[in-house]
Amino acid sequence: MAVNFTQIPTIDLAHAQSPVTKASFLSDLRDAIVKVGFFYVKNHGVPNNVERNFVEQSVKFFDLPLEDRLEVEMLHSKHFLGYVREQNEKTAQRTDFRETFNLGMDLAAPGEEEPAYRNMSGPNLWPNETAIPGFRAAMEDYVKHIQTLGDDFKVLVAEALDLEPTAFLRFFDEQPQDRLKLAKYPVPSSIADSEPSGSFQGIGPHKDSSFLTFLLQGTPHRGLEVQNKSGEWIPAPPIPGTLVVNIGRMFEALTGGVVTATTHRVSLEEKNFVDRDGRPLGPRFSFPMFQLLALDLRRDQMTLDMPPHIVKLAKEIKVMSDAEKFFEEMFRDCAGSGLFMARVIKHEDVARKWYPDVLDNVLKAQKAELGH
Repeated sequence: MAVNFTQIPTIDLAHAQSPVTKASFLSDLRDAIVKVGFFYVKNHGVPNNVERNFVEQSVKFFDLPLEDRLEVEMLHSKHFLGYVREQNEKTAQRTDFRETFNLGMDLAAPGEEEPAYRNMSGPNLWPNETAIPGFRAAMEDYVKHIQTLGDDFKVLVAEALDLEPTAFLRFFDEQPQDRLKLAKYPVPSSIADSEPSGSFQGIGPHKDSSFLTFLLQGTPHRGLEVQNKSGEWIPAPPIPGTLVVNIGRMFEALTGGVVTATTHRVSLEEKNFVDRDGRPLGPRFSFPMFQLLALDLRRDQMTLDMPPHIVKLAKEIKVMSDAEKFFEEMFRDCAGSGLFMARVIKHEDVARKWYPDVLDNVLKAQKAELGH
C-alpha cells in the first residue's frame, strides 16, 4: 500500500483466528496502523441484532421531545456526560452542527479533594426508562461487545508492531474509562438559513484523544473524510457489516509519535444526504466508542521501546494535518488531564458552570498558542 493512501483499507478479523492467515493479517494491520491510521474491520463479532437494537434505540433518543432530552443535558454533569444540543460544541474554534449524547462507564464520582481531571469518571445521566423503554439495556449491551473487541485489539496492534502481545495492557485501568457518543447530524438544508451555504461543519478537522476509536456509521450517508499524509481528504463511506477503527492521540503518545493519529472530519454537503437516486436520506447518525487509557497515567510512564524496523518504517512518512496544533502536547502531564482539557475546550458552557477558572486558563493558553 502506498504511503500516501487514497482509500481506507479493510481488515478481516476472522483472519486473526487462524495460524494459516494470522501472519498476513498482522502485516495488513501493521500497514493500516502505520501508513493510514484508519481502517474498516469486518467479522468484528458484534451480533447484528445487538447493533440493530442499539441503532434503533439511539435514533429514538433523538426523537424524544426536547424537554426530555434536556433532563439529561450535559450542563447537569460535571463529568461531561449527557445530551448536547446542536451548535453547543466546537472543533478547531468553529461550531459543530450536530446533537450528541455522551455515555461513560457509569462509575462513582471522585471525591472533592481529588484532581479535577478525575471527574472524567462519573455516573451517567440516563433518560427516564418510561420515556424510552429499553434504551439503557441496548446501550450497555452494545458497549459490552465493543469493549470485548477493544480488548482483542489491544493485543493485536501490539503483535502487528512486533511488540509483546501484552505490551499495551499496563497502560489501561482495570475498570475501563471508555466513552460512547451518539451523534445526529442535521440535513444541511435545515441549517442553511442560519449559516452561509457550505460554511458549516458536522465536526471540524481533528484527531481523537483516544487510544483506539471504534466507529459504527449507523446510516448510509457519506460525509466522513480522512486526511492522508499529504493533506488530501479521502472519503470513508459506510461499508455494511464493518466498523471503522482509527488511531487516537493516546496511541500516538505511547509510541512516541512512531504511530500517528489520523485527522478526520464530517462534511455536511448536500450530496452526502441523498442516495444514488437522489432520494433524501434524512439526518446522519454515527456512533464512536473511544477506548481510553488510565486517567492517572503520567507522561513519563507513556513509554515503549519500539522495534527499530517499525521506527524506520514510520520515519519514511511525513504527515500533514489540519487538526488544531494546540492539542499536540495534550498529555504533557497525564492522560486524564489531557482528556479533561479537551473536554473543557469543546464544551465551554459546561466548563463555565463547573470549572470557570480552569476554562479561563485554558482559553488564555489556547489564544497564546494561536498568537491572538
